[in-house]
Amino acid sequence: MSLRGLSSGAKWALIMMLVAMVAGVIGPLVSTCAFGQAPPPFVYVLPGGWLVLFLVGLARIRVALVGGIVWAVLDIVLSAIMMVDGVEVSVAAALGVPVSPFAVLSVVVSAVVFSLCVRSLKQGSGMAA
Repeated sequence: MSLRGLSSGAKWALIMMLVAMVAGVIGPLVSTCAFGQAPPPFVYVLPGGWLVLFLVGLARIRVALVGGIVWAVLDIVLSAIMMVDGVEVSVAAALGVPVSPFAVLSVVVSAVVFSLCVRSLKQGSGMAA
C-alpha cells in the first residue's frame, strides 16, 4: 500500500482526494466551532467518502479512479444543490455572501479530482510503466 508504483496522474488524483477530504472537514468544523451552527448532515458524509477512496486507491487504483469520478460528480451535485437552494450556512451569513465558500471550494476541488481521474484512466490503468 504505497504510491510508489503509480503513474503521476494517479498520484495527483489520490493527493487531490485527500485535499478534497480536508476541505470537506474544514467547512463543517468552522461552521460548528466558530458559529455554533451544524451544517446539513450530508456534509459529513462527503469527506468520509474521499478518505475511503484514497485508502482503496493505495491497493486498487482503477477502482479508486472510477470511484473518484462517481464521488466527484456526487459531490459537485450535492454542493451545487446546497448553493442553488441557498441552504442557510452560518459561514456565508457571517461573510455576507449568498453561498458558503466551502461549498464553492468543494465544487472546484471535486472538478479537479474528476478531471485527474478521467485523464489517468485514459492514459492507462494508473500504474507506472
